[in-house]
This record gives sequence, structure tokens and C-alpha cells, in this order.
Amino acid sequence: MLFHQLMRLLLKSHLVLTFFVFTIYGAKVWSSDRALDKSSTPIQLKTQGDTLSFELTGQNDWNYDLKRSIEKNQTKVLLTVKGIESENYDRIKNIKNPFITGIKVIPNGVDGKKQIEFTLSSSKVETFDYLTDYPSKLIVDFYFNESFKSATNNGESDDSGSSSSTKAKSKNVVTGKKGHPPLVGLAYRAGRNPANEYLEVEEFSIEEASPDEKIDLRAGLFGGNDDQLTRFKLKSFQLKTAAAQKAAVDYFTSYPLLDRPFGFWTKMKENAPEYEIQPDKTEENKQIRLIKKLYDNKRMLVLRQTTEWFANKYPDSKYLEIAYAMTADSFMQAWEKEKKGPDYDTAQMFYQKLMDKYPQSALFERTSLATGFYDLDKQNYLAALRKFKMHSDNPKFKNRNSKQFADLGIAYCLAKLNKVEEAIKMAEEVENTSQDQQTQAEAAFRKGDFLMFTEKYMAVKDQYAQATKKYPQLAKNYPNAVFNKMEALFRVDLNLEAHAAALEFMQNFPRHEYAPYAMTRLGELLEILGAPQEKAVGAYLETHFRYGDSPKTIIARLHLLSTRMKGMKEIELKNTLMKMNELAKKSDLENIEQFK
Repeated sequence: MLFHQLMRLLLKSHLVLTFFVFTIYGAKVWSSDRALDKSSTPIQLKTQGDTLSFELTGQNDWNYDLKRSIEKNQTKVLLTVKGIESENYDRIKNIKNPFITGIKVIPNGVDGKKQIEFTLSSSKVETFDYLTDYPSKLIVDFYFNESFKSATNNGESDDSGSSSSTKAKSKNVVTGKKGHPPLVGLAYRAGRNPANEYLEVEEFSIEEASPDEKIDLRAGLFGGNDDQLTRFKLKSFQLKTAAAQKAAVDYFTSYPLLDRPFGFWTKMKENAPEYEIQPDKTEENKQIRLIKKLYDNKRMLVLRQTTEWFANKYPDSKYLEIAYAMTADSFMQAWEKEKKGPDYDTAQMFYQKLMDKYPQSALFERTSLATGFYDLDKQNYLAALRKFKMHSDNPKFKNRNSKQFADLGIAYCLAKLNKVEEAIKMAEEVENTSQDQQTQAEAAFRKGDFLMFTEKYMAVKDQYAQATKKYPQLAKNYPNAVFNKMEALFRVDLNLEAHAAALEFMQNFPRHEYAPYAMTRLGELLEILGAPQEKAVGAYLETHFRYGDSPKTIIARLHLLSTRMKGMKEIELKNTLMKMNELAKKSDLENIEQFK
């Protein structure tokens, strides 16, 4: 279906990625549907924040080439372009700036083209060329490579002798952990608005981003002058009539439900018990301290054997309770990291030993609840349901928060087992009986999630609206309410409201792991509503620029490829189709093949 989209822009480029910046080489061709005066090509050279921009305007069709070279220890950039008169350079060639030390026009180009040679002040100056539609411009930006920022901030000189005072300081860069370089594709540079540019982003390896890193560490491109994404808002005059709008079904790809983890369970895992053992001179104490050392050093196999030996030798030891707890925690930590089934089974076995032998233990309540939530994490909903029911029915927990937590766990399991009405009823009971506002809010927003399973999308919208109105101070803890509302509205063709929800999600949760989906949906809704195409293209570009190569950005990249297809020649079309097939294989969405 993407093959039927119209194209107003065509650009071919090759992108070479550095840590934070990219340099583009190769030939580019672009056309516009406006009639412009080709007899004159005005030129501007201006500084915008940390960037020097060389701008050409006045052409309908741009045909140009940009190459980088090193001659006699000088780094040069050669721009080959048609329709330039040499006298236009007289007013800019002597402009002083920290990026370029010289500009020279080489008049005798091939096929009537002129060549403009820029001598860079340093090899650390990068270039980024792109085209805009309104107005039609060819722009080449010059800026300093961000990977040298730390050196220049310390006053070190670059290879051209320029000091740090001449360096442009990049803004809004997401830094990495513990001194390691951050996993971002780009750094935002002041004065740049990449979402309104049109270019093909060459694919780079997804292995460059560690799978262990959360997506917010890759979300490095943010417009400081438009952090609320106002350029993607819609005005009434930009909308087509309902009859002229594109059918939503033509753009539909089902995004998975945003299933927010339980807040209290997240806090429980973040605040795990700490085990302390006071030393004394007994052999029993010596052995439990050995177990503690094995636990601290994560020697799991030896830990299990030693704990079992300890339980046989000292069956009534006052230390056996802590030995069981440490061994269980150790194996559960291993399972959470590597997802090996035997580790999980061993952990649950030792938790059960702890609860069976020490029903009065201070660890009993926490362990009883945790074993259910671990089953829930493992998506073993029947086992989790049984454990939550046992916890909820325990009279010792009748007036405890943990009973309400278990009841919410029961509701969640029921919803996953297609007993949604029972799940909603259980969540309503928790909301009505709990004295804790955070638990009440958890239940209220969770009801909206359960309703998504029933496909009663208007009820979903109303439930999230009611929960947000009732718990406004806690609403920002529930990104699921905004994302799932967006999807519900989209599925009933309330596209204007869905657009507002997508924009709301991006404004409030730009680093969430589902943000690439929301940003892509924003672009799709712009197309469906009949907004100018550059707005939708800008949203797809923003998705890839912000979040890089990720399975969650593939839909946006497929959209970008499809916008270029109308004017392609056969060989280029064939290559594009191959790339679309490759991208589709990397997506984890169920209906990606149908969409592609």
C-alpha cells in the first residue's frame, strides 16, 4: 500500500555516521513543482548558533555533488553545482569565520557546472548538505565534530592551531554512563530543524547500539527551539475535507499495547533486601558467612550446593532463613539477566522453602507477593493467579497494601486470560477500597488497559479521560494512558483526536521506548488528515534522527523509502524494494509483511 503514495521530493545521498555528526557525499538530484527563476542563484553565508550555513536559492532543479579531500595537509570540500555566476561570490568570499579559511570559484566545470572550493580551518570541521522545499534551497552546513568537544573545552588546540574559544559548542547531547560514549546517532546543532529537511538516510548497522541500553540513551536529537514539536501541529486550513482524506486502513499497522509495569512492583525490585550477618566464633556462623560471600560474588552453583549442605547439617539454624533468601535472590537475578529456565525454577524452589519453613518470617509477605509477580514477568499467568489468590486470601494481609497489590495482579492475570469483565470488576474494587491514592490511580488507569483487550475503543478513551481527571497529579506516571488512547482513537477513525494524543505523548514522554511508534503514528496521521507532505516526511525523519536504527523506527523508514518510489528508474526501484524487505525482517511487529 505504501507504493501508492505520491512523491513531491526526490533526493539521493550517502550518509557516513560519526558518533554525533554525519557527513554526506555523493550526487543528489531533487525537483520541485514550483516555477523559479533559474537565471540567478542568490548566495548567503551566515552563522546560525554553532553552525555556518552556505545557502543557495533560486533553482527549480538541483543537481550537485559534494566531495571532501585533503591536499597538502589542508582539508577541502568541493561543491559542484549548476547555474552559479562567479560574481555572486564577491560579497561572501572575505567573510571571517572559525570554520572556513577560504572560498574559491573554479569556473570551468563539466556540463556548465561551477565548482566552489571551501578550505576548512580544521579537519575537525564537518559538513552536512541538505535541501529544503519552502523555499527551495541547497544548504551546506559547517560545524565542529562533537567527538572533539571535551578536548576543545579544555583549551586544547586542533590541528590548525585554533583554540577552544573558536569551537562551536553543541547543545542537547545525551551523555553516556561512566565515561563511555553515549549511543546516539546525532547531536542537535542550534539553528537546525532536521524534521523539515528531506533526505535519504543510508542504513547503518543496528549492532552499533547495545541491546542492553534503553532507548532513551539513543534519543539524542532534540530541537531546543521546538521541544514541544509545534511544527507538527495542525491548523484548520491545512486539513482536507473528510471525503478527501486518505483512508486510515491504508496506513494501519498495529502497534502493541503499551503495557506499563506495576509501579509498586518496580519499587519492590529496586529496594531488594540487604543481608547482614554478625560474625561470631561458631562453625555454624562461619559457614553462613561463607554462603554470604558466595552470594556477594555470584557463585551460584557453589552457593546452591553449600546452602543445601548447610540445611542438612543445621536444619534448625537461625541462619537457614537468610541462606534460603540469598540463594533464591541470586538465582532470580541470574534469570532476569539471562532468562534461563533452570535458574528461575531454582529461585522459586528456594523461595518456597523459605515460606514453608518460616511462615512468621519478616520476609514472608514480600516473598509471597514477589513470587506471583515473578510468574507474571515470565507470562505464566495461571501460576501467578494462584499465587496472588493465596496471598490475597491470607488473613494476615487483610488490611495490608500487599493484598491490594495482589488483587491488581489477579486482575491483570484475568485480563490476560480473556476474562476482562472480571478483571475490570476486580480493579474497581481495589480503587474503591484502597486508602492509598497511588494504588487507586494504578487501578483506574489499568482499567483502560483492560478495555483495550475488548476493542471497545470509545470506552477506552472515556476511562483514560476519567482517570486523568480524577488523578491529575499522577497522570504523568502513566504513559500507557496517552499511547493506548492514541491507538484507540486511530482505530475508530477519530484521526484529529488521535493526532493530538500522539503529539501529547511525544511532548510528555520523548524518551519512552514507545516514542518511535508515537512519532511514526504522528506522521501517518498528518498524511491521513491531508496536511502538507513535508510535515509527514518531517515526522518520519524525526523518528529516525531521534531514535536511530531500532526495530521501532522501521515503519518510519519504510514510509520514507516509499515517498521516493514514484520517480525511480527500474534498477533503483529494485534496490529500494530489496532494502524494504531487509528492514521488514528486522521488525518485531506481527503484521509488518502485510504493511510492507
